[in-house]
Amino acid sequence: MLNNSILFKKQIFSLWADTILVGPHPEKYYDALLVQTKNGVYYYDPEKVTKNQHIILSFLNELHILDQHLLADGTKWTELKQPIELLMSMGSALLQNMQKNNKITR
Repeated sequence: MLNNSILFKKQIFSLWADTILVGPHPEKYYDALLVQTKNGVYYYDPEKVTKNQHIILSFLNELHILDQHLLADGTKWTELKQPIELLMSMGSALLQNMQKNNKITR
């Protein structure tokens, strides 16, 4: 999936749009999954994260960073920085959701 960076970006943005909470005050949603990154704060819908967990994990499994500048397929990190950050935030939301539902422990 990372071989085609345009398709990758499109898929990640679509997945993100399907899992993020929308509305004027997402922080007031009692069950929201809060993820803070270097560039923003995101509130995810736990039901939508659960629905998309296999897709999120599939993308995360393909994400291998060789060094600070290149991904495993040779793509420059900066070309995909924003979608990768969103993917990582969805992964954090999935981890929170699984911990909250006692699916995993740390």
